[in-house]
Amino acid sequence: MKKLLLRSLVGMTVLLSQTSQAQVVLSNQPISVKEGGVANLLTKVKKSVAIKILTNIDKDTSMMDHYMECNGVTEVPGAYVCVTFYQADLNDAFTRIGLFMGAGKGLKQGTLLQASDWKLKNYKKLVAGHNMPGKTIIDFYNNTKKKPAIKLNKMEASFKASFVNNPVIQAKKDNYYVIGLSVQSTKSQESVVSHEIFHAQYLLTPNYKETVDKFWQTQVSSEDKKKIKETLGKAYNTEDTIIIDEFQAYLIQDNAEKDFLQEFVKAYRNKLINALKLADVEIVSVKDPSN
Repeated sequence: MKKLLLRSLVGMTVLLSQTSQAQVVLSNQPISVKEGGVANLLTKVKKSVAIKILTNIDKDTSMMDHYMECNGVTEVPGAYVCVTFYQADLNDAFTRIGLFMGAGKGLKQGTLLQASDWKLKNYKKLVAGHNMPGKTIIDFYNNTKKKPAIKLNKMEASFKASFVNNPVIQAKKDNYYVIGLSVQSTKSQESVVSHEIFHAQYLLTPNYKETVDKFWQTQVSSEDKKKIKETLGKAYNTEDTIIIDEFQAYLIQDNAEKDFLQEFVKAYRNKLINALKLADVEIVSVKDPSN
C-alpha cells in the first residue's frame, strides 16, 4: 500500500508543473460518513488551502490553492468522497463528466462538450454536488483521447493523473464510484452528501438497485412516473436509468421534503425505505457535515 501511495504522489508531483498547480490527492485513509468523516475531510481541505493562502498572503496564490482530496467510504466499499475548497474547482473537475454521463437536460449519454460550450458553462454555475460511476469516468477519458479538439482543463487532467491512473483505482477496474462536493458548496453539504451517497449505493450495494427498480415498476403510479419525469426533466436527461436513480436519491436523502421531489415524499419515501430494509439493505445515514 505504501509503495502504491508513493507512486501516486510521484505522479502528482510531476503533474503539478503541467497543470498550473492543480493538486489531487488520493488518501489511503477511508472515512466513515456515519461518524463525521465528511466533516473532518471538509475541515482538512479548508485548513490546507487556508494555510497556503495565509502563509503567502502578500503573493499571488492562484497557482497553489487548487486542491482536491479523495477518501474511500467505509460504509460503501468502492465509493470515494472527493472534496475541493472551491466550488469552481469541483465543477471544473466533474461537470463535463456528468454531462457525458447523460445527466444534463437534452444531452445524450456520450456527449462531449467543448470548454467554450454555454451549456457546460451554465451547468458549472448551478451544480452543487457530483456523482459518477467508474465506468463513466473511464469512458469519458478514453473518448477525449479520440477527439483532439476536446482539451482537458487543469482539474480534469489532474484528476485523471492522480486518481483515475492511481494503481489502487486501476486495480478496481470500473468498480468504483466518485462523490464530489466542496467546502464552498452552494447547497447544504449534508443534503449533497446524503443525496450522492445513495447514487453510490444504487450502483455498488447488493440488492439496492434491484429493490429500487422493482419499487419504481410496481409501486409508483403511471401518473406519478410521468410527473416525476417532467420534474426531473427540467434539469436531467429523462432516460429511465437516470430518472430512477435520481428518484431514489432525492426521495431518501436528508431534507427530501425541501428538495426537487418534495411533492412525492409523503407518498413514497417511507415505502421505499421500508422496501430496502425488507431486502436487508443498510441505508447509509450521513452525519451532518456542518455540525
